[in-house]
Amino acid sequence: MWGICALKISAVLFYCSFALLIVAGSRIRDHEVHPVGLAYRIIPRVNKHVVNATGTAAPVRQKGLWDYLVDGQYGSHSKVVLFSTNIWGGFGNSFRGLRGLCVYALLKGAKIRVKWNDYFMVMDESVGALKKTDQKPLPYCRYLGNVEDVRYLYTDFECLHVVAYLDFSDSLLESVESRRRLMKLGLFQHVPTAYEVQEQLTRLLFRLKPSLMESLAPTLAEIRKHQVIGFQFRTGGHVANYEEDTVFIRMNRLDSVYRVLRNVSQANHFRHPYLYLSTDSTKVVRQFKMDRKYPLIMYEKYPIGHSSRVRDGNDDTIFRAVSDIYLLSQCNAIITTYTSSFGDLARMLSYSDSKTII
Repeated sequence: MWGICALKISAVLFYCSFALLIVAGSRIRDHEVHPVGLAYRIIPRVNKHVVNATGTAAPVRQKGLWDYLVDGQYGSHSKVVLFSTNIWGGFGNSFRGLRGLCVYALLKGAKIRVKWNDYFMVMDESVGALKKTDQKPLPYCRYLGNVEDVRYLYTDFECLHVVAYLDFSDSLLESVESRRRLMKLGLFQHVPTAYEVQEQLTRLLFRLKPSLMESLAPTLAEIRKHQVIGFQFRTGGHVANYEEDTVFIRMNRLDSVYRVLRNVSQANHFRHPYLYLSTDSTKVVRQFKMDRKYPLIMYEKYPIGHSSRVRDGNDDTIFRAVSDIYLLSQCNAIITTYTSSFGDLARMLSYSDSKTII
C-alpha cells in the first residue's frame, strides 16, 4: 500500500513539475528558464545578459547613441568610417556632412573617426573620443572623396574614408527599414522620422567647450531676461562680408522680413520682443540699428566672417559662427534662412515650439 501511495505522490510531483515548465515557457518573453542541477529556476530577463561564474544574470547596459558612434556595434571588431572635411565647406555644411556620415556608420554597425581640427577646437573635450589620432593606426582606408550619390556607400570595407560637406542623411533614412534598424538597436522607442534622427545627432555632436560657454554667459543671461526672437539673416552675394556667388535674402526684401518678424511676435504673444540678430553682413547690422524696430541683442566678441578658412575664415570667425548657432537656439522663437546649413543646426538645437524658415 505504501508503494502505491509513493507512486501516486511521484506522479503528482511529475505533473506539477511539468505544469511549472509549461507556465515558465508561456512567460518566455519576460523570463528565461535556467537549469540548476535537476531543478529549474526562473530568472527575470534583461535586455542583454551573460551568466557569470555564480550562475546569476549580469545585466549589460544597452548601448546608447554615443557608444555606437565611438565603438561601433562590434567593439574592436567594428569597421571604421573616417570623416574629413572639404576645405570649401563652412562649419555648418561640414557639420551636416559629419552628421550624415554618423547615420551611415550607425546603419553599417561601424565606428566613426573624425579628422576635423576646427570641430575639436570649439567643442568640449568629451567629443575627443571621436578624434582620429596617429597613435591609433587604422586599417587601409578606401577613399571615396565627396559623396553626392549614396549608392557609392553601399560597399563592403574595413575602413572607408569620406570627405563630406553634403548632408546625405535624408537619402540614407528614406527607407523605413533603415529607421527601423535604429529602433532595433535600442536608440529610439519608436521608428523615428529622418528629422528626429538628425535632431538627436545634432544635439549629441554639438557641445561647445567650457571656455566658450563662459564667454557666452552674459549674452545668454540677456536673452533669458526678455522675450527674444532669434533671427538668422543670411545674405550671401555681395552684401555678405565675404562675397560669394550664392544669394539668400536680398536687402530689398526687408519689408517682408519685418512682416515675418511681426507675425512671429504676434503668434507667440510677445509684448515687447527683443531680437537676437545673427548675420553674415555688417550692412544688415547697420540697417537694423538704423530702423530701430526691435531692441537688438548681439554677441560681438568675435568678428563676422565666413567659417571656411579658404574663404578668409580664421579661428575668430569660426568662434563667432558656433556662438551664434548656439545663442540662436536659446531664443524663445527662432527664424532661420532657407537652405542655410548654419540655420539648420540652430533650428535642430532649439527646443522652441516656434520655428520659422524664410
